[in-house]
Amino acid sequence: MEPPAKRKFKAPKNYVPPEDSDPQTTLAEFRRISKDLRALAQSAAGLHLARVKTSMPALPPLLRAFVKMPLGARLEVITAHDRRHLWQAEAVRNHPDFPL
Repeated sequence: MEPPAKRKFKAPKNYVPPEDSDPQTTLAEFRRISKDLRALAQSAAGLHLARVKTSMPALPPLLRAFVKMPLGARLEVITAHDRRHLWQAEAVRNHPDFPL
């Protein structure tokens, strides 16, 4: 997950943004989610991050019931994933054809 990306992955269909997405709305949503994640991480202070298990919503429903991830690892993956998206956005912004 960490940038720079070494492998490309296609996003699952339900995570692909609509083509007519407004960049300002998308950025506002990203910032809102980031704020919520910071609050969640702060509220986890004192928990045993290896023992608390979380579900993984990107998995198919049948696997979701069985495959769990420790909260600490989940927070690491989420923050690495966000850094990857920011790296991708910067690469797009710095591309010679930007804006199209």
